[in-house]
Amino acid sequence: ANMINPNHLAIGILAGGSSSRMGSDKGSLRLPNQQTLLEYMLSKYTRENLVFSSGVCNSQVSGFEVVPDVSSSRLGPVFGIVCSLVWLAREHPKITQCIFIPVDMAYLCFEDLGKLITVPQEIGYFKGSPLPIKINITNNVLSVCHELFTKIPLLGGYSVIDFIRHFA
Repeated sequence: ANMINPNHLAIGILAGGSSSRMGSDKGSLRLPNQQTLLEYMLSKYTRENLVFSSGVCNSQVSGFEVVPDVSSSRLGPVFGIVCSLVWLAREHPKITQCIFIPVDMAYLCFEDLGKLITVPQEIGYFKGSPLPIKINITNNVLSVCHELFTKIPLLGGYSVIDFIRHFA
């Protein structure tokens, strides 16, 4: 059973990494059916949820919203999350919850997401893995995001674990 109120949940695919270990952009890797990994991930979660990608500079995927990188330097997934949450609050005020999934987590299933969604805390993630992460879009979360929006570029990045510590 889908216990998610689809009108209030967004799913963000984090696709802004430099993929330095892989040598090329992970999101543009082609699957055997010629679909890119990013296209696969976006279409996988498009049931009735708002699905968008973060960190894709050029809108490679038509029909999906893209939160543009506001910085040309690679500032990591937390900066993408922060920009996305601020964007969601402004552009989609009905959305109260967002799950952020790295583009290369193609094996994640809806049951896993369901477990995250039911976590009562503002932030939900699996033990031992800070991503994927469920974030409730609250005033508290948004104030942390506004603070980090200016702080992360100065620091040159920010770890997901440090982001989570703001809500412990």
